[in-house]
Amino acid sequence: MVREEKSERRFSLLLIILLFWVYLQVIAVLEPLPVQYVSIALQLKNVSGVIAVVVGTALYFDRLKLNRYAILPLIYCGFAFFSLSLSSFRNSNVSLDSLYIVLMYFIWSWMMFVLGPVVFDSHENIKTFLKWAVLGTGLIFLLGLFWSLSVGIPITQVFGGSRGGAERYSYGFRHVGYIGSILTSVVVGTMFLDTFSTNKRTHAKWLILFIVSLIVMVLTDSRSYMVFVAVVWFVHLALNPRYSKLVLYIGGFGLIALFFWVDRKFLLSENPMQQINYYSSGRIVIWQAAIQNTMESITTVLLGSGNISGWTTVFQTISGDTIIKPFQRFAVDNIYVEIFSLYGLVGLVLFLWAMFRIIKIGIVQLRNNEQNGLYKSRLSIAIGVMVAMLISSITSSNMPSMGNLLNIILLFVSVAVIINSTSETLLHRS
Repeated sequence: MVREEKSERRFSLLLIILLFWVYLQVIAVLEPLPVQYVSIALQLKNVSGVIAVVVGTALYFDRLKLNRYAILPLIYCGFAFFSLSLSSFRNSNVSLDSLYIVLMYFIWSWMMFVLGPVVFDSHENIKTFLKWAVLGTGLIFLLGLFWSLSVGIPITQVFGGSRGGAERYSYGFRHVGYIGSILTSVVVGTMFLDTFSTNKRTHAKWLILFIVSLIVMVLTDSRSYMVFVAVVWFVHLALNPRYSKLVLYIGGFGLIALFFWVDRKFLLSENPMQQINYYSSGRIVIWQAAIQNTMESITTVLLGSGNISGWTTVFQTISGDTIIKPFQRFAVDNIYVEIFSLYGLVGLVLFLWAMFRIIKIGIVQLRNNEQNGLYKSRLSIAIGVMVAMLISSITSSNMPSMGNLLNIILLFVSVAVIINSTSETLLHRS
């Protein structure tokens, strides 16, 4: 009894800090928020995550253990530090930005693969965190929307480029893409919470919230996050024997339709590469520049540059224009290009190996007939989140990151669900 009370107290304390971290991600991008408070919120946005990890490690120190799935991510972090040190030795300088990225990778890996599985070792802990995170985020979103409307701030933004002057709903927040990721966390979070439903009324409530939040998210016209939700659903259904054939047929017809669309839009155009770059919002030329810089020697190809300090790129675009662009965190909008540029093929292989290993063990555990239906449904969503994170990382730098709700809510829970599925503990604790 005393041990259970102690466990509840420390989880409650850490829950408060985690929720403070979660809510700051939304508050920091409120358009009506005065500038001085925005500055404070942005500074605390990532720092609060570090505090959560440090406090969580101290609270659960007696229960922490280095599980086998945490070894590869931590090896990746060690290699990133080695690459940075080698680069600093070659160039006789060290960038604080580069050091920050390595430290962030370590904190992210520790949080996801070491601390998370211990904190979320029971269904009740997962459910409590998800419920407060999803509902609290939704409430802050609604309050921010009404605040923006009351002070006359537009809730839509007009975008040019590949958007062709399209009007996208930002709902009174500073970045329409960022609010798209926040709403995606709410959408998929409700999917997770629905797997805890044991009666029809609760199931109906989560279903309504899912539909409403999905519609609101779609109106942001955030293509990456619409794909994210679609991938989670696709994987969730594909891993369910009841729907696997249906998913196969839909996926097949979808690929055929995509082929004809690509053929019409890109391959038959006068300049296919320019058209592709246009629809990628200019990302293709940025990826091209980052890869070209990395290919300068066999050392950088294998080990990467390790350092981003003072890296200024001059390159020709597909249309023939010259662009000067500094390469920095989030500039490439592709985590694979980013890791390859910084830590080479070795770093990229280590990172992907760690991620695919988690997905593989999740699929293996899903085929275990001893697990109940609700838990299998939860596990399939967790696998879907992992796959969706990898796919969405093609056009963004969502992970590893300490300042993104996709990591704090969805990935944090998903990794814990998958790792704990290998033990008997989570299956039997209430």
